[in-house]
Amino acid sequence: MIKPWPRPDPESDEATFRLAVLYEDVPGGAGYLRQLAARFGEVAAALVPVLEGCSCERSCYACLRSYGNQLEEDLLDRHVAADFLRRFANAPAVDGRRVPGYTDAFHGRPRSAIERRLAIALMALGAPRGHAQYNWGDRGSTDGTPRPVTVADFAWPDQKVAVFCDGWKHHHTPERQASDKAKRDAMRADGWTVLSYWGGQIVRNAEQCAAEILERLTTEI
Repeated sequence: MIKPWPRPDPESDEATFRLAVLYEDVPGGAGYLRQLAARFGEVAAALVPVLEGCSCERSCYACLRSYGNQLEEDLLDRHVAADFLRRFANAPAVDGRRVPGYTDAFHGRPRSAIERRLAIALMALGAPRGHAQYNWGDRGSTDGTPRPVTVADFAWPDQKVAVFCDGWKHHHTPERQASDKAKRDAMRADGWTVLSYWGGQIVRNAEQCAAEILERLTTEI
């Protein structure tokens, strides 16, 4: 479900506030956005005269329009843009705060919704960097390609701690549960601490699950 963009009541006090979202449309980013954010006051000071001095009524290709936004040209208004930027003109440079991502906390990426929820909870608690989708064991192969015994959703090999997130849809049958138990018992026999969580547990209280994992990690250090 896509939530509508928040629009304040035009008669409320919040109507005086405006929100600007800056993004790079280059895959992977080009690095310009970080520079723009850090020097936004300098950029705003340079842009305001351009917007105020343009001879168009609302917008044109000399001020706001571009090939990329031509379909939204009826929404563009240089006067609104100038009013917004004027309050930031010559503001001091700032150091931006980078939002951490999965790659900061894990080698690999969580796959399912419950894995992502647990990953975010672990990141919030400052858990050490681990592995997502960690292949353990080798069942042998006829073509030289390793065939893992099992794949842990999260693992910390140095501490020998593995975590499995079990969705009911794929893990509720007696046959699947017996197979899961055999594989995880094999890990335990190899000295691993194995923790398993049902998806419902993670949805209800991901923070508690993450706290239990972190406790095991600190114990095994």
